[in-house]
Amino acid sequence: MNVILEKIKRTIENSQTTLKEAKPGDKKWTRQIFGQIVKEGNKAYYTCCSTFWIEEDPYKPHSCEWLYDLCWFELTENKNIWDFKDIKKIKLVLESEWENEYEILDDFLKLVQAKAENKIMIYPANNKIHAEQYNRTFRSLAEKFASSEKEQYLLACYLEDSDKFEFEDFIEKI
Repeated sequence: MNVILEKIKRTIENSQTTLKEAKPGDKKWTRQIFGQIVKEGNKAYYTCCSTFWIEEDPYKPHSCEWLYDLCWFELTENKNIWDFKDIKKIKLVLESEWENEYEILDDFLKLVQAKAENKIMIYPANNKIHAEQYNRTFRSLAEKFASSEKEQYLLACYLEDSDKFEFEDFIEKI
């Protein structure tokens, strides 16, 4: 697992102790996790967009959604965040879905087609067996839609029966 995905994994892992008032999947938890991931992206000098407005600074470029729940990207020399044709490279995309299986698979397919090095999916499962079923499906879908670039995936599954996250990462390339 690369350094970026390792940092995101730690952020999600630690969320249950650092975000005591919020439960994985609720809007408060999602807003806070997205805010932490955006801050990591900004520290690495990426421009970030997120579904949730970052409360402490709602007028910065990262306070909008663009195609994905959250993304980090590099801009050309023009650096005009509001003109998305100035995007040079997408470094990370993230989808988070807490509804039904159809919605979870639909969001994962957004990641599969994304032209990004790092792809993160956050989702719930009833238990470890259910999570493994999702993970097999996700790997199969990623394999079928192989890119010409090396892509790294991080699957962050919240296990409802044990109230904890389980992670799996894999690299997909031609």
